[in-house]
Amino acid sequence: PMIGLVTGRCFAGNAAILGSCDVIIATEGSNIGMGGPAMIEGGGLGVVAPEQVGPVRMQQSIGVVDLLVPDEAAAVRVAKQYLSYFQGALPESAECTCADQRLLRHAVPENRLRAYDMLQ
Repeated sequence: PMIGLVTGRCFAGNAAILGSCDVIIATEGSNIGMGGPAMIEGGGLGVVAPEQVGPVRMQQSIGVVDLLVPDEAAAVRVAKQYLSYFQGALPESAECTCADQRLLRHAVPENRLRAYDMLQ
């Protein structure tokens, strides 16, 4: 997975790269915007302070930011914890058991437009 960590200002190209991440972790007081103050002013929309563009609380409320943490150290800690959930390939000697996955083929109808009982 791609993890994006934001602390401080993240505008334009950096925001575009951030948008391609699977999970976005941001620190309090960060700002994220595709257009920063210079672009806003250049477009004739007035002069704005960087703090007025894409405040992190707003970004979190609309789902752009997945995890909001107090500081950079906490962001790194949370990113490491998230990565720990992906253990990678198990050795061939490890015994793995699970239910028959072929049963899932019949859980959802082949025709995606057909209604079906989701609780069944």
